[in-house]
Amino acid sequence: MQPFSLSTIINHPCFTPILLPIRQKIIISIISAAFAGVATLIAYQCLVYLVAEQSVIWLYRTMLFFILGAILGGISLWLAHNAENQFAKQLQLALINKALHIPKHTLSKYNNHSLRRLLSEDVSELHYMVAHLPAELSVLCVVPIFSAGFLFYYLGAKAIWVLLPGIMASLYYLWMVPYINQRDGVGRMQTMKNMIDALNDYTRGVSINRIFGQDKGALENYRQSSDNFLYQMNLWIKKVVLPASFAVSLLQAVATFTIAYIIAKNLDMASLLGVIFFSLAVVTPALRLGHGLDYVITGRTAASRIITFLSLPNLPYGEQLLPKVSLSFNIKNLSFSLENRKIFHQLNYEFPRGEITILTGQSGVGKSSLLSILAGQEVPNSGEVYINKVAIYELSQEEQKKHILFIPQHHAVIASSIRDNMHLFVQTATDIQLLNALQKVHLNKDLNFPTHQLSGGEKQRLILAIVLLSTAQIILLDEPMSALDRQATNELLALLENFVKQHKKILIMITHDHSLIPKFSSHLHLSSYQSEGENSHE
Repeated sequence: MQPFSLSTIINHPCFTPILLPIRQKIIISIISAAFAGVATLIAYQCLVYLVAEQSVIWLYRTMLFFILGAILGGISLWLAHNAENQFAKQLQLALINKALHIPKHTLSKYNNHSLRRLLSEDVSELHYMVAHLPAELSVLCVVPIFSAGFLFYYLGAKAIWVLLPGIMASLYYLWMVPYINQRDGVGRMQTMKNMIDALNDYTRGVSINRIFGQDKGALENYRQSSDNFLYQMNLWIKKVVLPASFAVSLLQAVATFTIAYIIAKNLDMASLLGVIFFSLAVVTPALRLGHGLDYVITGRTAASRIITFLSLPNLPYGEQLLPKVSLSFNIKNLSFSLENRKIFHQLNYEFPRGEITILTGQSGVGKSSLLSILAGQEVPNSGEVYINKVAIYELSQEEQKKHILFIPQHHAVIASSIRDNMHLFVQTATDIQLLNALQKVHLNKDLNFPTHQLSGGEKQRLILAIVLLSTAQIILLDEPMSALDRQATNELLALLENFVKQHKKILIMITHDHSLIPKFSSHLHLSSYQSEGENSHE
């Protein structure tokens, strides 16, 4: 993916609402940084006068402007970092909010590593662009202009010769080096990725590779990738590092001071000192900014990934509320495709209240996708899901959450206490209510018991305890008892059946246990989609 330009990133609708609240802090930071640079230059000029006149007045003025420059620089840094922290927090909230509002199949394209990178690494990569780049650009514009003015004051037109090495090196460092770096950076990173992938393949298959010898299989791939990586690194050093080192040497005192001394050697000591001070002050901001341009490249790439994620389409939500009457729940002509593969077509079913509906079918026929659609977390290609004859996507998000409890397969119980996990779903439940629910599902654990010590079956019992406390009228469960034995399954099914019947709830449950089919009158079976076939309803 080609990174977006800085102007595109700054003006993108995804970033504009986040940047707007910190704009004032950034502007003040930029102005403070510029004035800090100017104050420091004035302090150097006062130092020149101090050497020339050796007056305590110039000593005080030198100290005053150095202190003023330090204070303004500190204010600039504090405002910039404060704005960056605010920006990072709001951006992370925007990313989390987006993850909660995009279709499930879209979110599934991002694995845990990709999501962690978006929320942490990519947001951190924007640190330099937000906290440092604006101020350094302002210093780059202001300080060299003032420095050049002082040099022309001392040397006249000869100042051009003093400025020439720094200008040439600055242009090279600010333009040519980043260009070469960006041109070769993608290939270098891809080579590094290939080497890591090859190493991982070898590590996973080390026992197999030992059978065939070290020159076979993944080990040979790793060797080739590592050789390619070393070649690319050597090429990068030749193209980027050596020229950059040459540019830095020009930016340093050697070349600039030599020319400054040759031109200004006949001046008095104070003037010579001023020429040396201001000749280096011209290029120092360029050197600082040049070191940061690599961060700009990585920041643009990170920002592009963030913008791509934030631009994903949201799930549709309406504003309608449900009337306070007995709920009905049905699907009508529901069709769904995933990546041009038809999952199910023209599906119709009425889910009865006060009963458990079991959802069966072979793996891959779309049972979990159907539950996601019923929960409003996936969008069908056609057809509707109706609650009380109101299409589910016409309801507000709050209304959907109020009436629907959806717990997907392998629900990730957070690494905390049992109490914390239960309060995620039932915030108002008391400890007594929580303990009663745990007792009903035969999970005899303290509320402070850490959930990472629970077995798979105990975690499923915890989820069922949450179901017993939920006020939602529609409950969607994806294989909620797959880790339980037959006796426990039958006991908990009887408990759920009585709970659903007593509270007139609608419970839809996926299962691969066909022995349960005769136990329930409401059964929806999904078969592999065929153009002439239909899904069976019982």
